[in-house]
Order: sequence, then C-alpha cells, then structure tokens
Amino acid sequence: MKLGAISFLSGSIGGTVIFSNCGKFNTLTLNLDNVSPEKVFTLHNNSPVDDTGRETMPKV
Repeated sequence: MKLGAISFLSGSIGGTVIFSNCGKFNTLTLNLDNVSPEKVFTLHNNSPVDDTGRETMPKV
C-alpha cells in the first residue's frame, strides 16, 4: 500500500496510527489521548510530491 496525503481533522497528532486499505477508500484510525479512537480520517490516494517530482511520503 502507498501512503498518501493525510487530512487531519484535529490538532496536534501523536500516538498510534493504524493504516488500512478497505475497499474503495484508504483509511487510517488514530488512537490518541486527545482524539476518540472511533474517529476515522481519510487517507488520500494521491501522494504529495516535492519540486523534483519525488514522492514525499514513504511507501509501505
């Protein structure tokens, strides 16, 4: 699975991030002190690129 740009709906992020590829949508669940574990954030399929055209997010 390739990581893409992540849209967070919350403030500072820290803790366990769980990535999953579920059907049409790639999602991630954040298990954080300041965010309820039930919240699911969209993991976009398009990876951000820097000015050289290389992907700035790691592949897993």
